[in-house]
Amino acid sequence: MLLLPGEYVAEYEDFIQGWFSSLGPETFASASIVALIADAAWVLERLRRSSHGHQLLVLERELEKTHEFIQLVLTERAIRA
Repeated sequence: MLLLPGEYVAEYEDFIQGWFSSLGPETFASASIVALIADAAWVLERLRRSSHGHQLLVLERELEKTHEFIQLVLTERAIRA
């Protein structure tokens, strides 16, 4: 599995090990299936995180358009001056 920037080998290995511990494959074939399932679950979790990050970005952009946000920025600038 190719890890993306911000993903950690130890975290991935723990994730995969959790699948193997939970399902306890006893043959090479079943271990291969568990590995495929675990990798697919990792990718799905990655997509969930990515989608969540995108949603936060959209919300932040909408927040920046509000009067309250503009007031906050102006107040911060006045304090720094």
